[in-house]
Formats: sequence, C-alpha cells, structure tokens
Amino acid sequence: MTAAVIVTREYIHQALKQLPEYHEWRSLIEKEAQANQKRYGTHSQNSAEHKEAALVKQLENQVWRELKEQPHEAKKLSVAMISAQFDQAACDANSQAIDALRQRLDDPAAQLTETQKKQMRGDLIIRKIARKQQRIKYQQADHVQLLTRLHEFDHQELSVGDNYFLTQHAVRLAHEIDHLQTGHGNSLSFTDVINVQVGKVTPVKQATIKAQLKQEMKWLNQADNVQLIHLVYPHQKNKAQVKQWLHDQAQIIEIKGKINANQRQMDNSKPKKLESLKQQNRVLYQHLNGLINPTKQKRAMQPMTAQNLYRQNRRFASRKQRKQLNQAVLYSAKRSMSLDETNKREASRAAKQHEALVQEIEAETQRPEISR
Repeated sequence: MTAAVIVTREYIHQALKQLPEYHEWRSLIEKEAQANQKRYGTHSQNSAEHKEAALVKQLENQVWRELKEQPHEAKKLSVAMISAQFDQAACDANSQAIDALRQRLDDPAAQLTETQKKQMRGDLIIRKIARKQQRIKYQQADHVQLLTRLHEFDHQELSVGDNYFLTQHAVRLAHEIDHLQTGHGNSLSFTDVINVQVGKVTPVKQATIKAQLKQEMKWLNQADNVQLIHLVYPHQKNKAQVKQWLHDQAQIIEIKGKINANQRQMDNSKPKKLESLKQQNRVLYQHLNGLINPTKQKRAMQPMTAQNLYRQNRRFASRKQRKQLNQAVLYSAKRSMSLDETNKREASRAAKQHEALVQEIEAETQRPEISR
C-alpha cells in the first residue's frame, strides 16, 4: 500500500493548494504556532506541522473509506475502461499486461489458488478483447487521418491518373471506416496478410484477397505523384518498391492457401501421401519465411532470450503445449549448464594435474646426480 498512499497524499496536497479556505486556515495555525513559540520558547514543537499532518491523515482515511464503499462493479476491470486509450503506448502496456498474466498463470512457483486463477483468466479474456478494440480504434483513427490528408490534395494540380488513384483510395478508406464503426459490410483492408492464420486462408478468402491486391495494383499503375504514393504507402520508398510489396503479398497469401489445402488432405491420406504432403509444406514454409522476413536466418544465429522464447511459443493454441515446451527448453538449458560446469571442473582438474606433473619433472631434472 506504500505506493498507493504516496499517490493519495500527492492528490490531497494538490487539492488543498487550490482551496482558498486551506490557505486561510494555514495562516491562522502558523500565527498560533508563532505565539506558542514566544510563550513557551523556541524549543516547543511546531503545532502547525502537526495539525497539517493530522488533516492530511484524516482526508487520506476518508478517501480510502469512500473507495471501499464504492460498488464492486466500479472496481472491476472492463473492456471499455482499457480500450478508452488506444494510442501506441496504451496498446503496448495492455500487451505487456497480457504477457505478464500468461507468465504468472504458467509459472508453477506462483502457487496460485483456484480463485486467483479464475480471476486472472477472466482478466486475461477482458484484456484480449480490449486489445482487439484498441486495434480497431487505432486503425479507425489512422484511416480518418489518412483520408483527411488525401482530401487536402488539390485535384486540379494532379493528373488524371493521380486523381483516379486518390479517389479510389478515398472510397476504400471511407468504406473501411464505416466497417470499423458499424461492423457491417465487407472489410476492404488486405494489408495484413502476414498475420492471417494459415487455417483461415480458404479458397474463397484467398481469391478475395488476390482480387483486392490486383485491383490495388491497377490503381497504382495510374499514379505518378511521389508524395501521394508515399502518403498511401508510408512504409515503402518509391513506386517500384510498392509494386514489389504488393506482389509479395499475393505470393504470401497463395502459399498460405497451398499449405492450408495440404493440411486438410493430411487427415485422410495414406502414409506415403502424408509424407509427400509434409515435405511440400516444409518447402512452402521455407519460401514463406523468406518472403515474410528475409533476414530471419541471420537473426536465428543470435542467442534467444527468455522473453523472445516465450513470445515465440505463444503461437501454440494450448497453454498446456506452451508450458510443456517452456519446461522442456528450461530443462535442456539447465542440463547444458550442468554439463558445462562438469566439463569446466574436469578441465580444471586436468590442468592442475598437468601443472603438478611438469613441476615434478623440473624438480627431478634439477636434482644433483649422486656419485657412486
């Protein structure tokens, strides 16, 4: 409670400084303290400070009593309360809280009761729903800002192709904002194909996304204004890179569709066919990883921290699977450390024996020869 008490006292001091009655009362008790010092000497205690501390303590207790008397529903974690803030800092803070809850639930050393686990699982569900709401609101605000900046362009100064490009993207953004606000209609957003799960890439979804990408490529071919293109695609430097990016997006969704189709065939396949499908998926996953992150192989050589390992294991659907994998990795790490310590001790023992043998040989050679 120490941190909470400090914050409460800070709020009380700030509130008191804004009240004229407080300053009037403060001047009266200071005059009374000065009169007492004259009457009883300078060694007497400062009564003004004691009365100030008593007042703050009384107000502090009153604040805690009122907080305690609030209805229980007002203290509960809610989706609306978390998603009210949807900037990048708030989203990161919520994601960190979700990771902390998962780690605590998966930690056997926490020794949580069933009531605590139930409460934490409920908070985890609320935070995950709130994170989706935060992303929707953040995406909606980003679309509104982009649409506003598109309307700032002077249509008379743009070419026919640039005006076509601008108009099509403005219509797309308006439909997307309406979809995010109401939840009705089809979403036209297809710029996040990397995070689309393989199991959800059905033939219909794959055809829809590829059609959208083809349509956007058609819009891009009409545009030549560098500022306009960079505004719509801030993560790319020029038109050529945007085309390459759209081409990669189409390849990624096509590969995910093939992997999903192979996985569906595995359920009723014979062993020989099953091994062939698995080999095809291995090749497809390698190609997919190369498209999503070309530098992944270089980073794989770097040491994996515990936090990155935990985030990597989150792709497993079951908490039990994540827990088993984490425990297996920790056991392997402890075993490796134990073997390293054993090897170090053996190497140190061998070095000491070698040094003792060298000293013994030197002493033997320096010993004077006995004449017979």
